[in-house]
Amino acid sequence: MSTLKTYKVSFFGNPVIMADLQEQMKDFYSSSNLYLNQLKSHNIRVYSKYLDKILTSIKPKSKILDIGSGAGQVANFLQSKDFNVTGVDISPLFIREAKFQASKSKLKTKFWLWILAS
Repeated sequence: MSTLKTYKVSFFGNPVIMADLQEQMKDFYSSSNLYLNQLKSHNIRVYSKYLDKILTSIKPKSKILDIGSGAGQVANFLQSKDFNVTGVDISPLFIREAKFQASKSKLKTKFWLWILAS
């Protein structure tokens, strides 16, 4: 029989055990339209100048994994530069938005829901 390991951590100022933290993160990011709107307001042009510099050292058509892809701006930007991009996030809300944005831009970016497991 296994026992649950506990850790002293804080999530938005509230002490929690790790199992609770994962569940709280999943709940927050799955239902936070306010946070999604904040993510969508990020201007990709700010990131693109840095990404363009990094991409000079990566072979064209390389596979890129965007962990914590949020609303998909970076993953879709990279896909538009002819890379093979997969984005993962713990939020179904964010994944739906990322897929919508990819479809709207006629991009083939793949997005997957990242299931937290111990």
